[in-house]
Amino acid sequence: MSETIIDNIVNSVVEIAGNKDIWRIRLLLLDCIQLLLKKLNKKIIVKKIIEIVINIVGDCVHKLRYESIKLVKKIYLTNKTELFLLEKIKSKSTELSDNGNYLLRIACLDFMAVSLYSLINL
Repeated sequence: MSETIIDNIVNSVVEIAGNKDIWRIRLLLLDCIQLLLKKLNKKIIVKKIIEIVINIVGDCVHKLRYESIKLVKKIYLTNKTELFLLEKIKSKSTELSDNGNYLLRIACLDFMAVSLYSLINL
């Protein structure tokens, strides 16, 4: 794939993920991100996409939170040596744990389970 096509795809993913009004499309986007990560090798693009997925963990829609946490775990299992990912998981867990919304704190517990899983399996 050419660089401009990849950049356009990633920019579209970033734009769609940032639109809070279309949560069903963002849910479908999470499925597409898995395929996208398999096809892209550039670390910079992978980091950008991982940040998008981790930001969705704090979404107000439960299904999005749940699916993004599952996706983060899958990403971790394929990139175990990626310290960037572990650091992002840690910072998002801290952010969610300080939130006043109990549903986000519950999501934090699920998200922290991914962190604990990753530490156990180092």
